[in-house]
Amino acid sequence: MPELKVEAGETLMVSGPASTMLLEGEAHILGAPLRPGERVTIRRWRLLPVYAVENCRVKVELGSEGSLDKHDGSTIPEDWWRAASRIAESSRLKPLTVAVLGGVDVGKTAFTVFLANQALKEGVKVSVVDGDVGQSDLGPPCTLGAAQLRKPVFDLFFVNPERLEFAGSTTPSKVRKRLLEALKRLCSEERKRSRLVVLNSDGWISGDGAEAYKVSLVKAVEAEVAVGLQTLGELESVLERLEAEGFQAVRLPASPKVRARSRGERRELRWQAYAKYFSGSSIRSLNLHQVKVSGFPEPKRGAILALYAPRGRRLLGIGVALTYNRKRETLKVLTPVKGFVGEVEIGEVLPDFTLAGSRLHPQQ
Repeated sequence: MPELKVEAGETLMVSGPASTMLLEGEAHILGAPLRPGERVTIRRWRLLPVYAVENCRVKVELGSEGSLDKHDGSTIPEDWWRAASRIAESSRLKPLTVAVLGGVDVGKTAFTVFLANQALKEGVKVSVVDGDVGQSDLGPPCTLGAAQLRKPVFDLFFVNPERLEFAGSTTPSKVRKRLLEALKRLCSEERKRSRLVVLNSDGWISGDGAEAYKVSLVKAVEAEVAVGLQTLGELESVLERLEAEGFQAVRLPASPKVRARSRGERRELRWQAYAKYFSGSSIRSLNLHQVKVSGFPEPKRGAILALYAPRGRRLLGIGVALTYNRKRETLKVLTPVKGFVGEVEIGEVLPDFTLAGSRLHPQQ
């Protein structure tokens, strides 16, 4: 595709699969500055805003389903700028944990990245905790991840998690107690090394137990601030309960440019995360006479597995069950984990994937 000129104050919205490169001028994505000559990858089903601080020349290469559009002004709401600036400044004065709440497709991840980038520009050490087991960016689905950011980022998908916790399911309502305990540990560990910890939560805000879970989540991670992204006040009952218990609530509008995704697109995004994690994996045969098994009574083909070290139950990583030989008590697992495994915990069976050889393939 030929080079594009983007005038100062305009935003180029690039939908993946695509890549973009700044050739001349000054621009940023979600507050992260673009370096001239740096190629930025936009994944399929993702949308990134390239905002021109001054007149720019940009090269964009679109995949088969990629697209672009141009808008006057910034697509980041003014309220986001003000809130991120206040939170970043406050975290310079005292350590803060911020829980980002909201339903699906309101821009939680975009705000999380934007807030982290703004704080990094202020010289604040920032950690991000990914609490969305279904649409995880930092780690594969069924896990919770955490990482300290060393530089501004465009997409958390390309950040390697430094800590992972196994949830065993992509549905928060099935494992809510486990999620609370795991997120409490992750946030506690990140507070030891970062002044700002940003927790990006899942989109479960309605239905039986959702409101109580979100209130319990903010309490469990000891967040001082709860940021609620909403369209029609759908989080008000949660935010009012938190305010009544002394928490600071920040109400923000949903992203005006977020794209609602279908169930199929969400499945494809999970596949992206699994494919990234399992790249370079190998098939291992585990002797279950020597390896403890917990969770479901028997490992089924396609089940997500947590692989723990022999001592201390330290999570080494995850795997996928391939075949189980009941007579020999052996389990073949596809995993990138290389170390000695002392325990296998069996999670849910992936309903939207099949397994063939040493590769994962989404069902057609």
